[in-house]
Amino acid sequence: MKEKLQASIHSIKPKSFVTISNIISIFRAFLSIPILYFLKNDRPWIALIVILVAFASDVLDGWLARIAHEITEIGKVLDPLADKVVILSILMYMIMEDLIPVYYFLLLIIRDLSIAILGIYLMNIKDVTPQSNKLGKVSIVFMAAAIMAFLYNFESIKYYLLWVSIFLMIVSWVQYMYTFINLLRIKCYTKE
Repeated sequence: MKEKLQASIHSIKPKSFVTISNIISIFRAFLSIPILYFLKNDRPWIALIVILVAFASDVLDGWLARIAHEITEIGKVLDPLADKVVILSILMYMIMEDLIPVYYFLLLIIRDLSIAILGIYLMNIKDVTPQSNKLGKVSIVFMAAAIMAFLYNFESIKYYLLWVSIFLMIVSWVQYMYTFINLLRIKCYTKE
């Protein structure tokens, strides 16, 4: 009995859920609090510094997970979730302050919710881990640029960035859905 207990304890690998990259992702999600604090208290340039720290942490956690070979299932959820917490909290502030069009926020919510729901379904029901796509990452860069242009009122480029961001969001959304549907088909055919 004692040996079985020790064997089960040794079979638990803490690195499978507690990794530096996962801790950085959680830290990034909590950065939304000081970002909103500085934005609401009319200190947008301090908020920008915190936003840049959040962006750097996003690059850092993915890099650390790859070089340490510690890409975990929970990390695949934590990383994009932390990004969404930061982005959506900034967008909520901007909507309340009437700084960005509401349709942009609604499009982003619908897109991200549909991707998340289908991704969770694939992971939990079909036991398939959906992969991110490069176009999705490019759309995130343009989304961040558009949000910054509206937040810091770069009049000359903000609407151009907004429409490029919307175009990339929609195209990457279609690509995600196509990939997810193909994964579902493959999984269904292999089960039969």
